[in-house]
Amino acid sequence: MSGSPIVIRFSRVIEDLEPFVDNLFSSREPFRLWGVPRMQGESVELEAVDLHVGQTLRIDVGKQWLRIYLTKGNCGNSVARLASNLQHRFDASLTFVDVELQAALQGITPAFN
Repeated sequence: MSGSPIVIRFSRVIEDLEPFVDNLFSSREPFRLWGVPRMQGESVELEAVDLHVGQTLRIDVGKQWLRIYLTKGNCGNSVARLASNLQHRFDASLTFVDVELQAALQGITPAFN
């Protein structure tokens, strides 16, 4: 394994984590993710299935962040769709921790050296 997770930081706190993840991973629109969350103290871990493309994603959720672990061959569209739906349904001001991903989210073309 190499690389690092894709981390989304929320500008607001998830007040009640359990119902939040139950809704997020219920298989229903708009997220269309399915998984069985496992509470781990103040966070949740799960292997989710993106029902749009039928691939699995490892996801961790905390009160102000969400981490996505893509494996080789996984589709990055799952991350873009999830971020877009989270912006629309939960936090329009969410950000990616990675500078390049954040620039893409904002429609900014990063400068190349």
